[in-house]
Amino acid sequence: MQFRENFSSGLFSIGERGGKHPWFYHQHGMFVGRDPKATISITTRGLSVTIPHYSLSGAGADDHLKFVFWRNDVDRETGQVGTKVPPHGMLTYEVRARAEALGGASNPFATPGSDYRLSCGAVLSIDRTTGIGCHFLLTATHAHAVYERYLLMDREKDPGAFFCYVIPVMEFPAGTDHTYRITYVQELNSATWSLDGKVVTSIGNLGQRLGADQEQYSVFTDLPGSAATYLPPDHRIFGAGLLTLLDAGNRTGTGLVDLDRPDIPRQMKIFGQGGKMVISEIQIGTE
Repeated sequence: MQFRENFSSGLFSIGERGGKHPWFYHQHGMFVGRDPKATISITTRGLSVTIPHYSLSGAGADDHLKFVFWRNDVDRETGQVGTKVPPHGMLTYEVRARAEALGGASNPFATPGSDYRLSCGAVLSIDRTTGIGCHFLLTATHAHAVYERYLLMDREKDPGAFFCYVIPVMEFPAGTDHTYRITYVQELNSATWSLDGKVVTSIGNLGQRLGADQEQYSVFTDLPGSAATYLPPDHRIFGAGLLTLLDAGNRTGTGLVDLDRPDIPRQMKIFGQGGKMVISEIQIGTE
């Protein structure tokens, strides 16, 4: 086991990316993914983050992030922030947690308050080298696996195709903790999502879109680029937090809100909803 945190020290030590603290907040330019109304506490159940009513809003995809932190691990060989995927064996990321939306029932979209797009917890894993993201989204009663490919315009002439799939994988009683695990195998170019020890989905040929039978789970408008390139996992950055995904819809872009429109009223993005996430343990390891 490379890293294990159950917050038994009573501390949530967070600082600058690449610094000495074990965690850092997500930052994109001047935008920092930490709602100023967040209450952070350490209880007997672990790290608790509560935001009764979101107040943080950003432009475009920044608006998704209400409270997001990442593991501050620097690979000694490359100097990159993140954990290098071994050429042989597996790299695993495991989080035991629960999450719930707060105040989502009263929303301007006439969608159920349990809709993950209004507010959800997240177990996050991204690869800044390849742009591949593999996550879990958590509500009080449902879990979804996420497979996506980010744009890398600042790194490649061909940025690669953008896509995002959100796949429902389990329903469970409200208020229950569950163990979420994501496993990477570089030799197979694969990722596997497991929940409470049971594999719920597995994807090979990372870097490509899923087949036509998975089309119903595509939730954002595709953007052009190379879709044929395989992208074996390289350096993974692991994190967690609270999100909204109001622009998620389907491949034609029919989300609740078009976050790329500069004239979207603020009250359409934050309308009284909030969220809570409790994390009892985080583990990163190789096998």
